Amino acid sequence: MDCDAAVSGDIVLSRTPFVIRRRARWAECDPAGVVFAGNFSLYVHHALDAFRSELFGRPWHAPAEGDLHCAMPTKALSLALHRALWPGELFDIRASVSAVGDSTVSFSMHGSLVDGTPVFDAGITSVCIAAEARRAIPVPDWLRRRIEEHRASCSTPEFNK
Repeated sequence: MDCDAAVSGDIVLSRTPFVIRRRARWAECDPAGVVFAGNFSLYVHHALDAFRSELFGRPWHAPAEGDLHCAMPTKALSLALHRALWPGELFDIRASVSAVGDSTVSFSMHGSLVDGTPVFDAGITSVCIAAEARRAIPVPDWLRRRIEEHRASCSTPEFNK
């Protein structure tokens, strides 16, 4: 592991399927000494940012030449915690696209310890908006294509287990 990854806390383990590894830090804990529940939404959003950048082929918030810029704020977030995280524990977050609507993209996030023990499940829905006008727009065709390409690359037996 390089120093930057150790400091930032995120290491991309796999691009297809998309998996990030993090280490729970003492600064993320509550007085009981476990990761504060509110920090799990930050974990999910950090993983989502990295996953969207993978889908876009560049930082997700930076438009490429000729692209219709699509900002993607969160519309909905659900989170179920299955166990506590202790300082120093390594855990993986696996991200996938669960649905594409007219103007929304929904993502699934599954957190587990390195040994596979479930930690959390999350669902997050982003709405595509015209960044300048702040209004909903249809999911751009180029993004739909990238999502389908990613899904196709993940349609292997080991991804679906």
